[in-house]
Amino acid sequence: MVNGINTAQLTSALAPSNGSRYLENLSEISDSCDPHNKNFGKYTDKQIADATNKLNAREYAAFGHFAGDATPQGIAKLAEAYVNYMNQMSPEEQNGARYKGTKEGAIALLAGAKAMIADEKANPGKKTEKAKTLVEMMLDEMLKNLKKNGINVGASTNAVNNTNQVTLSAEALKLSAQA
Repeated sequence: MVNGINTAQLTSALAPSNGSRYLENLSEISDSCDPHNKNFGKYTDKQIADATNKLNAREYAAFGHFAGDATPQGIAKLAEAYVNYMNQMSPEEQNGARYKGTKEGAIALLAGAKAMIADEKANPGKKTEKAKTLVEMMLDEMLKNLKKNGINVGASTNAVNNTNQVTLSAEALKLSAQA
C-alpha cells in the first residue's frame, strides 16, 4: 500500500487509460485546489484528494522507489525512470505547474550521473567521495559562498565585533565537520 493505493493499482496507474497514449492527467485535478489554477472550483475536495493520492502513488511506482541511493548508479536509475515517466505524459501535463521544466533538469542530472559512472570506470583506483545528503551538499555550498564573500564562519560569539563574521550553531558546525 502506498498512500492508500494497493500495489496492483500502482502498476495499472502507470499504463495509459482509455486507449490514450498518455497517462491520465491527475495533476489537472490535484492542482485545481490552487485559486490561480484555471480548474479551481471544478472538482470536489474528495476528487482532489483521490487524484493527489493516485498521483503520489503513481510517481512512487514510476521513480520514487529509486530515491535513497545517492550513488551515481542510483541517481542515474532515478533520473532515467523520471524521464521515462515524463515521456508517458501529455504535453499539457508536462507543461503544467507540477512538472514544467523538470524533465530538462532530470536529463541534465542523468547526463551528470552517467559521466560520473564513466569516470569511475575509466579511473577504477580513484578514491570516490562518500555520498552526501542533500543537507550536507547545501551546507557545503553555503560555506563556499560565505567564504567567497569574505565572511568568516565559526567565530565565537564573544569575538564578534565585525559585521563580516557569522556564528554557526554547534549543530551546524558538527554537520559541517562530518561532511
